[in-house]
Amino acid sequence: MREPTLAGIDSSRANALDNQENHVEKAKRRKRSRLAGKTADAVSLNASTIGSKDTVESNNANTTMLEETLKPRWILQSGESQKFKIRYQPEEMGTHRHTYALSVIDGDDITYEINVSGIADVPGLDMNPNVVFSKVEESKIAEIHDPAYFSDTGAYDFGSLLVFRKDKSEHRREAEFKFRNVSKVDAEVCFYLEENIPDIFILEEEKLHIPAGQRGSLKISAGVTKLGSFTDKLHICVTNNPHVDTIQLRCSGSKLDIELEDKQVSFGQVLLYRRDFLTRAIRNRSPVQILWRLMPDESLDPQISFAPISGIVKAGSDQEIEFCYHASKVGAVDASLTFDAFFIDENDVESIFTESLSLSGETYDVAVDINHVNPIDLKYVKVGCPTSANFTISNRGNYEVKYVILLDEPDKLAMIAQDLPAKLKENIEISPASGFIESQKEATVQKTPIEHPSVTYMTQIKKENIIQKDSDKMTDNLDSKDKKQSPIESSSTKKIPEFTTKLQVGPFTVTKTEGDVAPGIVDTVTIECYPEFVGSQEEQILIFVPDSVPEDRSGKLVTLSVNSCLPSVDLYNLDAMFRENYIVNRIQDFICPKEIDAHTVFARQERRLYFRHIKVYHTHTTYFELYNRNVIPANVEITLYKESSSPVIFQPDAFVVAPDKQSIPPMSQKKFAVTFKPTLLETSHAVLGIEVEQPSHLKDEKFSVKLTGQACVPEVTIVEPPNGKRERAVLNFGRTLVNDTDTKSFVFQNVGVVSAKVIVEIYEDPKCLFTIGSHDDNDEDSTDGRDYGAERTLGGNRCLVVHLTPGQTVSLDVKFSPREVGKYVGLVRLFVADNPYENLTIDLKAEVYAELIVLEGLKLVSAKSTVVVNERRESNFRLRRSSSRSDSVTGVSLSTALPVSLTYKLEYGCCFVNKIYRKSFKITNKSADRHLRFQWGAHPNVVFTPSIGHLKSSTCKEIIATFLSSEPASYVDVIRSNLYWSVMQ
Repeated sequence: MREPTLAGIDSSRANALDNQENHVEKAKRRKRSRLAGKTADAVSLNASTIGSKDTVESNNANTTMLEETLKPRWILQSGESQKFKIRYQPEEMGTHRHTYALSVIDGDDITYEINVSGIADVPGLDMNPNVVFSKVEESKIAEIHDPAYFSDTGAYDFGSLLVFRKDKSEHRREAEFKFRNVSKVDAEVCFYLEENIPDIFILEEEKLHIPAGQRGSLKISAGVTKLGSFTDKLHICVTNNPHVDTIQLRCSGSKLDIELEDKQVSFGQVLLYRRDFLTRAIRNRSPVQILWRLMPDESLDPQISFAPISGIVKAGSDQEIEFCYHASKVGAVDASLTFDAFFIDENDVESIFTESLSLSGETYDVAVDINHVNPIDLKYVKVGCPTSANFTISNRGNYEVKYVILLDEPDKLAMIAQDLPAKLKENIEISPASGFIESQKEATVQKTPIEHPSVTYMTQIKKENIIQKDSDKMTDNLDSKDKKQSPIESSSTKKIPEFTTKLQVGPFTVTKTEGDVAPGIVDTVTIECYPEFVGSQEEQILIFVPDSVPEDRSGKLVTLSVNSCLPSVDLYNLDAMFRENYIVNRIQDFICPKEIDAHTVFARQERRLYFRHIKVYHTHTTYFELYNRNVIPANVEITLYKESSSPVIFQPDAFVVAPDKQSIPPMSQKKFAVTFKPTLLETSHAVLGIEVEQPSHLKDEKFSVKLTGQACVPEVTIVEPPNGKRERAVLNFGRTLVNDTDTKSFVFQNVGVVSAKVIVEIYEDPKCLFTIGSHDDNDEDSTDGRDYGAERTLGGNRCLVVHLTPGQTVSLDVKFSPREVGKYVGLVRLFVADNPYENLTIDLKAEVYAELIVLEGLKLVSAKSTVVVNERRESNFRLRRSSSRSDSVTGVSLSTALPVSLTYKLEYGCCFVNKIYRKSFKITNKSADRHLRFQWGAHPNVVFTPSIGHLKSSTCKEIIATFLSSEPASYVDVIRSNLYWSVMQ
């Protein structure tokens, strides 16, 4: 758009600039008008025609539009409107576009473009079976199936449907066909059935309107009235499309065939508190699945239950119902149930099949007493002597009782007594073992012969640390024993003596070779093993027990075995040992991220663990693991000693390892902590020794890892303001107005290898004129992307805490807000945490003055800069006189009738030739009782609006400085303004 015209410019140069700009804009409008006229005459109406509609006739509810031929030009009166109708008559498929141009003559030469587009296509449907039908199969495998489309026959088969009497509900299946409009126009679709057999195939609707790219659904239901197969064809016609698609429909009629197995469920007689279970099957031979339900006709007795109470039986399959009779009350129980079958895919409450089922059962109780039992105590029985016991069974009930006496299974007997003979059932005879007892009668189990006693009191020997023994010496020791008394007599008459005879068999030592054990007492035999070589060893010993069971009369053979090995620790898998550290082949291969501080790196080739970036007086701990992959424990001792090749003095307190001694269980691992705490700013070295304890006649297994600890401190340097090694950094605020605010920035950088915490604080400022803050405090929209975690402390805006990562640079602002005229100084101190060697300071200097006339929005120029500007201005003046070229303005100096007090900078930067640039600022009169008259000097390239004006006391006025250059050049010039005071009357 055209730049706004400068207002109030009272110079001939400004008028010339305005006339030049208007001439350029008018030339552009005339050119656009000529192009629009040519375009309108060349419009082709091959695919569309347009006619004006300027006459409207209304007759009741009908409105008739009279069409006229489009004219290239027409005149509209004030407030008049014109309507147009575009007719689209395509002859080919595709997308057609056309553009009409509408130009307004003798106005601003504005041209409007009207883009018209249309799509021509033939409506069509996607007849892919996978799109139309929800289920598609290659061929029909079984006669019983769900509704599906079969590709081999090209027909949609609804499957088998049931034929019912007229008084029953009709069995119908419904299918949904989905048609997608693949054309770019809407489709009107009609559906027709060729045969149209009544009550067989029914269409929900015969017409569908499917928008372009959308889907439409057609629901078809099928039913049968008699047995047999039924077919029909569905014709699909699309308006304005001559092609007709056909879908063949099929279904067949079948009979309902449901059978309920055994309609009489009788539990007979059930003992009180017992449970009895019976099952009945539901057989569905129909071609459809059914939903069934079994409900009692009246309230069901709580002793009878069944599950499930309902379910689904698939076509041609069976389902079982389990009936349970829980006898809890003596007496007879009768009940009746009703079985109903329904369609599963129909919301029909009317059953299609009904059957009755009867239940019956009787609960009875028995009263039996068993006398002289529980337990049958045979007292002490000698080996080989039979004994017997009698007990009676009495029936006090009203029913005959059948009894059977059985011994428990061996696993249950083992819970009562251990070490029972394997042929216990053969050695115990019960007579009679079974029989019947009539009501109010008694039966006697006449005799219970026991040929062998219970083994509860047989001699037991407990073996510990079982290893092989020599049977010959054991046999001699047992043969020499002369103890003929029975265990019962010896235990009651005298105390059993202790035997201390030892038996040495290979690496095994049996501490006790013979002894007597009283009934119910456990004796312990200790076997010691001391192998002398690595490998497996095996020995055997024979244990004799006098008067034992026949199968143990020859003694029991016990095998002693040992697998001996040496303790060891996996000292070769260094990656697993130091997995909690960074692992590299060489320390030169490690690339340290800036985000991490203290860390440890293990170098494989050097076999050295490096503690890197550890701050002085800080502690860093890492861990390594030792794996015992053996089957015996391993005792490990960790030591620290000086590295022989290191010239550095060994510091024993720099490294600490814990624990220094540890026993590692078999097939497990233990962690060891290594801690580095430097007290000096230097590199420490040590050796970590690992010793695995071995038997006394072997040397201990040793392994060592070198340790290197690098101590450091955070390092920070001041980048801006620049300063030398022996110079102090200075922030000079220059001249600042009273009650104004000036901001200077300083930059410092973390040049160390660890993160640094810097406390920035202002000192030596008793009047609190200087404040400190980050860029985010001054500019809410700052997007410089830096994140150094500045935190304010209790000092408010005079103290900040900054966290820096290595290499990060931070820029902070110092604000100076004076309230009185004078010179002020201050000091910014930077305290680096954990670094007592750094002392960074920045001096603050400022000079405050008071002025009545101020230009707000422009930067002040120092006195030194003013001299430079004057020199460049004189040079440019001489250059203009020699080359007669115009200059651009980059600086402005304010002067009055009095000597110059302030110099401001008006900077335009890089500008394009023949393009207008504007900058605005305010001139403010801060006096309380005087008026001000100002007048800007003339300049060939700069126009001030307004150039002359008056200001009342304590007011301001906005000035717009417009710059235009017709030739490329680089200029520095000075423009003066004359100021005149007048006292208020």
